[in-house]
Amino acid sequence: MVVREDLHPQLIHLFAQTLQEVHGKAGLLHKPGEFPTRTDPEFPMAEAALDFYRTGPSLLQRYLPYWEITFAKRALAFALAVFAVVIPVFTYVPRLYRWVLQIYVRRFYRRLRAAEAELALDPGVAQLEALEATLDSLDREAKSLPVRHSDLFFDFMMHVDVLRNRLATRLASLRRQADVAAVPPPK
Repeated sequence: MVVREDLHPQLIHLFAQTLQEVHGKAGLLHKPGEFPTRTDPEFPMAEAALDFYRTGPSLLQRYLPYWEITFAKRALAFALAVFAVVIPVFTYVPRLYRWVLQIYVRRFYRRLRAAEAELALDPGVAQLEALEATLDSLDREAKSLPVRHSDLFFDFMMHVDVLRNRLATRLASLRRQADVAAVPPPK
């Protein structure tokens, strides 16, 4: 059998497989496995045919018809492409979620820093009580953090408690001063 040089290698594999199935058994004029022959004095054998006679049909060719082989190869290529995209996405999605959550917590910290800056300005009792209400509001809002990120929640709550203790100390000090100033001096 003679084929053109530009014939697709898969078709050459199919032709070689058909020739081997039909003419590979013993015949009247040849022994088993003698035909198709690998040597021809006139035409060189195609590389795909040599590969087929050396290794035999591929694993897919042994078990599937030709059209299913093409479909299986395409499906495998598609699956590999999907995995090449999906696996990195699944590794980055948790990191992205954690990053978004940290941005959410940073909003709380900005408000906490603003409250601390206000406490540093030596406010009066009314402002301290407003700061106390702000801390209570932050406390309630921070409870919306997911339980699996309790580390962020408890770190934030620890910082709120530190500021709340400083605020309570300052408020108690101002109230004592107000009580001392309100008590009339003895006569």
